[in-house]
This record gives sequence, structure tokens and C-alpha cells, in this order.
Amino acid sequence: PETSIHCCAGSAGSAEAAVQAISSADAVVIDSTALATLFVLDELSLLQAMPMKCVVASGTLDELRGYLHSLEYGNREHKILAKEEGKYVWISVSAQDAARYRRRVSSLIETVEKICAVEPGTALADVTPEERSRLVELFGQSGAESVALARGQRRLLWADDLALGAIAEKECGVSRVWTQAVVTWLAGREHIGTGDADEVTVKLLVAGYFFTSLGPSAVLRAAQKASWDPSAAPLTAVAEHLVLPMIDGRKVWWVVGQSLALLWRQASV
Repeated sequence: PETSIHCCAGSAGSAEAAVQAISSADAVVIDSTALATLFVLDELSLLQAMPMKCVVASGTLDELRGYLHSLEYGNREHKILAKEEGKYVWISVSAQDAARYRRRVSSLIETVEKICAVEPGTALADVTPEERSRLVELFGQSGAESVALARGQRRLLWADDLALGAIAEKECGVSRVWTQAVVTWLAGREHIGTGDADEVTVKLLVAGYFFTSLGPSAVLRAAQKASWDPSAAPLTAVAEHLVLPMIDGRKVWWVVGQSLALLWRQASV
């Protein structure tokens, strides 16, 4: 869909491979796109649930600090970055809302500094000047640093950008995962609850992250949040997702059937 943030291809094979890759990783390098996802969805607690080392490139942290500085000293019109129709845009808000937004960005930086190991971009020195220039041209300085850091042994790149991930995998030999794959792995290893995973899944779907895989329990969670009103969000997002042409009709009927069965079991308890 044109209004989606394309984070993964959506194939079952790629999702399974991503989950398996996390199991064998010693460290995960978190790109700015993944941090943006956690920030927008208000799910920074996922960083605390990660059992392995979390790494952030110094360029990424510098980028966040620069953004906070611009909000504090160069934002007289009280504008914040928000998502509308699948795109990030600047919108005007009240002074009070702008102040709350600045505090959220400041909290994001503090959380990253507390939980993640901040590693310098000197890893870029290990690649040829030509390759370094290409990485910076494609991904920006912070993205290039993240890709370079993720090239290390038993490391992964966590990025919610399909294009970035595809190029990093093909040209740099980097293994890449995305937020839903991480959430699926965390829930499977009981680092977070199934309900928490369903909550993130519904948020990803509503925010327009494509492809977001829906299971029966996530559908049930969306129905509960919509107070069982099929015309209310987030249940409307579920309905729109299930009729996408790239989704197998048999899969749709399976999800619907299993969701009804799950509802029946819960009602019988």
C-alpha cells in the first residue's frame, strides 16, 4: 500500500529466517528507523526486554541529540514530527504539547544511553573509501555506521526499512531483522507476554507498517480495543489488512476461524 512503511517483504520464509537469526545473535545493532518505531508506538520497554547486547552507533545518538537541540532552540512554531497517512510530516501543536514531545525525545535519548552500548563509527574505516561513500550516500552517516557495526560476527541489524535492509543484506552481508520479528522472538522466548506482543502487532498494523503478520490472538486484541465495533479502530485496520490482494484467502479464513475459536474458549472460561 502507498501509505505503508515497508519494513519487510512479508513472506513466511523471511520471517522465520529473521526469528532464527535472532536466536544465534550475540548483539543487535539498532538503526534509527527501529528507534523511531519504538518511539512512535511508545514501546521503548522492548529494549529492556532484549536479553542480548543492544548496540547503537554514535552517529545515531548524535542524530537524536541534534534533533532534540532543534526542538529546544529552533522550534518557535511548536512543530513536531508526526505520522499522517503513512508519512512522517511536521505538524503544528500547542506549546504544552510541544514541551511534552520534547520530554519524550529526551527520555528516548536517556533510555538509549542507559540500555544500549554506544559504539563509534570507526567501523566504517574497515571498508574501502568507495564502499564507505556509497554507504553514506545510501543510508546517511548514522545508517552507514549502523550497517558497518552490524557486519561484525554474530551481529544483526534491527531496521524497519525494507530498502535499507535489502541493500545491507545483499551488498554488505548483513543479517537484518525488523520490529515484528523481534517481538515474535521475544514472545516465543517468554521475554515478553503474548498479550504484549499482540499489543505491539496491533500498533504496527494501525501505524501502517507493511508487512505486519496477524495471528488470531492479535485479531482478538484489536476487537477488544475496538469494543467489538467493526467500524471502529483498530478493528477497521484488521479488516482492511485481511482483504489485501497479496494475502491468501485460505490464510484469511484460517485467521478468522481461529480467532472465533479463541474467543469461544475465552468466553467459556
